[in-house]
Amino acid sequence: MRKGLTYPVHLIADFQHSAPPPTGAVLHVRRALLLAPQNIGLIVVSSGSAFVNGLVSVLCMIPELQSHKFATTNTLEAARKLVTGERV
Repeated sequence: MRKGLTYPVHLIADFQHSAPPPTGAVLHVRRALLLAPQNIGLIVVSSGSAFVNGLVSVLCMIPELQSHKFATTNTLEAARKLVTGERV
């Protein structure tokens, strides 16, 4: 992602067909988001897993990350619709 962009860049993380996140995943995501450019818009995590959705809930409670907007969906198509709606 380029730091010179002035418009918001939305992210979709598709975990539908992935293995469970490794131990320490929340800390790695926290660090990555703290180092990320300021133009990150909506961060949508697509997963049918209650465990992954719980990790996103934990991320939302970290004070340094409360400026980020997180959402979860059960399908990739729902994530795309959410991002498209965010841009309008």
